Amino acid sequence: MRFACAISIALITSAIAAPVPKDLKKRKVYFPTTAGTMWEYAGEDGADRQTREVRSATEKDGVRTVTILWTADGTKQTWELREDATGLYRTKMGAATIDPPHLLLKPKVTEGDEWEGTYTQNGSEEKFRRVVGKAEKVKTPAGEFEAIPVLQTNPDDPDDEATVWYAEGIGMVKLHQKHSTPLLLKKVTIGKE
Repeated sequence: MRFACAISIALITSAIAAPVPKDLKKRKVYFPTTAGTMWEYAGEDGADRQTREVRSATEKDGVRTVTILWTADGTKQTWELREDATGLYRTKMGAATIDPPHLLLKPKVTEGDEWEGTYTQNGSEEKFRRVVGKAEKVKTPAGEFEAIPVLQTNPDDPDDEATVWYAEGIGMVKLHQKHSTPLLLKKVTIGKE
């Protein structure tokens, strides 16, 4: 569950088949949501290869619903995200509905921002807290990026901790879970609108 939650932050890497709502055009995009966007990742040691691909998206009344296919070690899972003027949320993970939707990113990602909440998935309640850090340079096999770190913690579990670095226009470029090898961006393809 902890791995899935941390990875979901990363999905916080999505799709759109309609024009971008005006209120969303005004902000910096730290999670591209165009159909065809694909990210390839691997651990620093070359293991733990993963991909995320924006498969589809719809837009209605300023709300985007995005479907992402996540593949890791031969396992595939579909995730659903919702993006609106209040932020980017995870609403489904596989067959499980997230209730209430899990806020992954606020519309403006600014150093010092923080938010927390609780959601239920498969009957299990999960708490989370996120804190946005200062932008920094992050080196990956896909290049060097200026990225904003977002620390995710669980107040009930000190081992449930991960930091995700997001680069503007690219999405997640690095994920480091406590007690694990960092996951780095190897390749990114941004879909066209």
